[in-house]
Amino acid sequence: MVGAAFELSERHGTPVILRPTTRVCHARQPVELKPLPDAARRARFKKDPQRWAATPRYRNVLHGALNERLEAIRQEFETSDWNVEELGDGSLGIIASGHAWAVARDLVAEEGIGASLLKIGTPHPLPIERVRAFVERHERVLCTDGGGIAVVRGVAGGIHEKPHAVHAIRRQIEDGQHDRRNG
Repeated sequence: MVGAAFELSERHGTPVILRPTTRVCHARQPVELKPLPDAARRARFKKDPQRWAATPRYRNVLHGALNERLEAIRQEFETSDWNVEELGDGSLGIIASGHAWAVARDLVAEEGIGASLLKIGTPHPLPIERVRAFVERHERVLCTDGGGIAVVRGVAGGIHEKPHAVHAIRRQIEDGQHDRRNG
């Protein structure tokens, strides 16, 4: 995923942040090392205030450009292999990210729940059209985020077609169920 993040950054001219979880950081497994690509250009910084200085003079232009880049990235994430759907035979859909997805996947398999799973591997910008399509196919939707609340908030803010699903997700947020400070 790190290599894909660097490629995305280069394609869209924007910084990319990886958000690993504690469980991932403390896990061990064999990793296939690929050869490093040769840099086709020398590292340098070109002074360009219109690109890098978010001062009042440039901030409206920079903000517009940022919104365009985020929309292009979101469109790319709609079909990304990092967002995986596993179809079940029930009316329950589970949207999860990080280690919460792995736990949900194991529980669905072990308990024979029959729920469909949507793994969100690219939480920002959230592939909201893919999420909406998933929610539309299920009567009930559970949403959980392994590392915080970003995916839950994104889903709650992006699905208005199923008010009962939105209500359940927003209630989780309001009750602090996904807030680390509340345990």
